[in-house]
Amino acid sequence: MPQSPSPPVSHDPPRGMEPLLRVAARFGLAGIANTAIGLSVIAGLEFGLGLTPAAANLGGYLVGWGLSYVLNRKLVFRSVAGHSTTAWRYVAAVLVAFAANQAVVALAHRVLALDWVAALPLPTALGALGAQLSGMVCYTGLVFVFCRWWVFADRSAAYGQNELR
Repeated sequence: MPQSPSPPVSHDPPRGMEPLLRVAARFGLAGIANTAIGLSVIAGLEFGLGLTPAAANLGGYLVGWGLSYVLNRKLVFRSVAGHSTTAWRYVAAVLVAFAANQAVVALAHRVLALDWVAALPLPTALGALGAQLSGMVCYTGLVFVFCRWWVFADRSAAYGQNELR
């Protein structure tokens, strides 16, 4: 009796994961550009102009928010929803993420100011940038989650038929 051929082995991501991986990759690329600009502004404000870490952080994020909204809406999530829906959601999402960022930056600065950390042979600026970077990681993760599942949840363009193949 002839045997039926076995089904081909697939090396593709599990169904439903491919769109998430593609969106995450686009988010990462847009984030690299936005992070470079934001961190440059933060460093310039904190170390060049002598602003407090919180004020420098706010300045960097204000510059990045506008760019980030456009990149996320058009390139990353490819949203076709109107600005009247996505803009206010985006503002709410980044404000929540920014509040978490500020808490992480403040905590990291306190931890880095401890005597045992201060005794390490590291420049003060390096520790301050480490605190800013830890806040950026928190912020970035929260913004992705909010944008993916709430702000640009229409997904009609980002998750079209071509993305599901």
